[in-house]
Amino acid sequence: MRFTYVTPRRRQRRRPRPRLLAAAFLPGGLACLALAALVGSAIPETLAKEHGYSSARPCAAAAPAGDTDCLRLVPYRVTGTVIFHGRGSRYEARLSDGAHSPASVRFRTDSPLLARLAKGDPVLATVWRGQITEVSGRGTSQATLKDPTGDHWFSLVLALLLATVGAFGVWFAQWLLRHPEDYAAGRTRPVTVAGWVVMGVLALVPLALGALVIAGSPVWFQVGLSAGFLALAWKWGRPSLAAASRKARGGPRTGQRRSGPGDPTRDR
Repeated sequence: MRFTYVTPRRRQRRRPRPRLLAAAFLPGGLACLALAALVGSAIPETLAKEHGYSSARPCAAAAPAGDTDCLRLVPYRVTGTVIFHGRGSRYEARLSDGAHSPASVRFRTDSPLLARLAKGDPVLATVWRGQITEVSGRGTSQATLKDPTGDHWFSLVLALLLATVGAFGVWFAQWLLRHPEDYAAGRTRPVTVAGWVVMGVLALVPLALGALVIAGSPVWFQVGLSAGFLALAWKWGRPSLAAASRKARGGPRTGQRRSGPGDPTRDR
């Protein structure tokens, strides 16, 4: 077995140029932040849809067929089921009422109802705004993928992940532009320390904003809280970056001074 020693000069040559790497990370980080803002801006609409569904009442007998904001119960019969576990799982029930075209509804899992259904079983489908949101039968019920309950949490987590990746991408890009010599020498610890601090603080922004939107807080308070998070990220990130940079370069800590030829304490 042969081992090849990689000299620091050769290792430095293998590293991509800092400006090229920053040109890749900066647009990617900004794109993630833009997507996070886009997903976060849709959360109020998702909450309104969830509230409309939770406050909907069963349709009255005299309700017109065009009234889609009430919960309409439609009898169906099961014509088949699809249950596939594992990668690319699929949970589906095919329904028919004899008068309209067959309906196909999908579920997140096969319990508690889907696994118990058989061909020909009668079920009741809850229809809201033209979508089947729940299927009842065999003494139990199961929500379909069209049920809007809890959708805002998915949007909130997605915005959180996008904001986390985007914040770190932008931070890493600006560090590459400001410290190309450190990157070329392999001293990348400062960006990992400070970047994680900034990323962790900024990641709380969409989570906190989502909680405020759910609580119905005013817009000015949401904007003020976002500014506060950004200020904390800047305040905590700069000292972490400076301390890690000094440590990576082997320099003295704050409050210490290097001993020199004229230092009387040098030979003590």
